[in-house]
Amino acid sequence: MTEPAPQSYIHYDPNRVDYSLTDEELQNLANAGNSNWKDFFIFCLAVGIPCAINAAVEISKQDTFVSTLSFNVNLIVGILGIILGAAFGIAWHRTRTTTDSLIEKIKNKPKVPVTPSFMNVGALDQ
Repeated sequence: MTEPAPQSYIHYDPNRVDYSLTDEELQNLANAGNSNWKDFFIFCLAVGIPCAINAAVEISKQDTFVSTLSFNVNLIVGILGIILGAAFGIAWHRTRTTTDSLIEKIKNKPKVPVTPSFMNVGALDQ
C-alpha cells in the first residue's frame, strides 16, 4: 500500500494585516533603524553609571573624605558619561521621529482586501 504524498498548508488568519514595501521604503526603514546616537547613548550610560556607582561606594567606605585617584577618575568619567548619555539620548529621540513617520506612511497606503480565494498559488515545493 502506498502512502499519500505529504501536503503543505498555509494557515490563513483573516485578522492579520500585511504591508507591502518597495525597495526604497525597505532601505529607508533599515537606515532609520541604524542610529549612531543610540549607540553613543548606550555606550555612555554603560560606562557612566557603573563609574558613578564605584565613586559612591568608594566615598561611602571612607570615614573621612580623602580624594584618591580612583575616586576622582570614577567620579569624572561617571558624571561625564551620564551627561553625554543624556545628550545623546535626546539626539536619538529627536531623530527617531523619521522612523515613526516612515512606518505611518507605509500603514496609510491603500488597503487591498485579500481572501483565500484571491489567488491560487498552487502546490508548494517540498
